[in-house]
Amino acid sequence: MDSIEKLNTAISMVEEARGVPLSASCVVHRGEILEILEGAREYLPSDLYEAEKIISDKEKLIEEGRSSAEQMIATARE
Repeated sequence: MDSIEKLNTAISMVEEARGVPLSASCVVHRGEILEILEGAREYLPSDLYEAEKIISDKEKLIEEGRSSAEQMIATARE
């Protein structure tokens, strides 16, 4: 997933950034971090669509399995 990779890159940049003395702040290059975050934002809709499709496919597969199992049990009882 590209959005996850980009977010991980942004997190790494902040973790590795030079700290400001006597502060919890750090210095990061605004242009670089914005470019990475904008890239993540671009990929999020397609990544979320893919995740929803995977969940939907999983639910269909489980239902098909249940139906098949019920049919096998009914056949075995006959």
